Amino acid sequence: MLHADLEYVDAATGQKILVPAGFVTDHASIPPSLRPYFESGGQAYQYPAIVHDWLYWSQTTTRAEADRIFASAMADCGVGEVKRKAIYAGVRAGGESAWKKNQKEREQGLPKVIPATHRDPRTWPAQVTWPQLRQQLSAAGVR
Repeated sequence: MLHADLEYVDAATGQKILVPAGFVTDHASIPPSLRPYFESGGQAYQYPAIVHDWLYWSQTTTRAEADRIFASAMADCGVGEVKRKAIYAGVRAGGESAWKKNQKEREQGLPKVIPATHRDPRTWPAQVTWPQLRQQLSAAGVR
C-alpha cells in the first residue's frame, strides 16, 4: 500500500500519472522461477511496476499504452535494455488476463485504494490478508 501519492511524468507524452496514496500494489508480478534473474542487480523496475499496476487498475489508458509507459518508466529508472525488453515482452504476452481481472473487479466495485480513514494497519484484524481486508472494506461501503 502506498503511504503517499506517487507521480510519474511520461517523458514521451508529458502525461502526468498520479498513483494515489492508499493504492494496493503487488509491485511486479514475476513468476517465481524468473525472480532471481529480475531481482538481481536491484529493484529499479519496482517504481515503474507501481505505475503500471495503477494503469492496469484505473484503465485510464489502453493496455498497450500502459505497457509502453511501463517500458518508458523502466528506462527512466535505469533498468537495462535486455531486462527491460524481457519484462515488457512478458507483460505484453501475459498481461491481458490481469487487465480483464481488474476490469471485472472494478465493475464489481471492489476497492484497490484504501481510504485514509482505513489505512492504519493497527486497526486491521490480526493476520488479515489483502483479499480478506478488501472484502471487509467492500462490506463497509468502500468502493
